[in-house]
Amino acid sequence: MKNPIKLGIVGVGRAGRHMHLKELCGKEDKFTIAAVCDTEPTRMHEVAKEYNAKAYIRIEELVMDPDVEI
Repeated sequence: MKNPIKLGIVGVGRAGRHMHLKELCGKEDKFTIAAVCDTEPTRMHEVAKEYNAKAYIRIEELVMDPDVEI
């Protein structure tokens, strides 16, 4: 079995949190949330904690994270 792809999610507001992340639930064998990025710190940290992911305010930091594959 392959290792899950480590994803970085940019924007965890309405669409990111309630559509994209919800769609990935139940597919942990294929995807894992490695990091999230959002300009709203409270929301960003809440979602990062929920998915045991790193939290970034700047997209550049997320993109440079070696743990993020996509």
